[in-house]
Amino acid sequence: MDPRDSLPTHLLVAGTTLMHARPWNDEPVQLDSPALAVMTDLTQIKAATTDPASSLQQAEQAMVYLGVRMLFVLSQMPQLED
Repeated sequence: MDPRDSLPTHLLVAGTTLMHARPWNDEPVQLDSPALAVMTDLTQIKAATTDPASSLQQAEQAMVYLGVRMLFVLSQMPQLED
């Protein structure tokens, strides 16, 4: 699969319930917050990625949508961007 390809979509029937794997933590981050309150726990949540061409606004929207606090920037699968 080419990483630029669109993911397949599926039409859900009316009344379908979506569930998160764990509850979202919406408490504000403080200076003394533990690292796991600030960073994404990759043992609990799948790593999220973006490409170098994404704008900051697109990256922020992706982070909110995916429920993560960091994105890995990939130029080509599976290479991280410097």
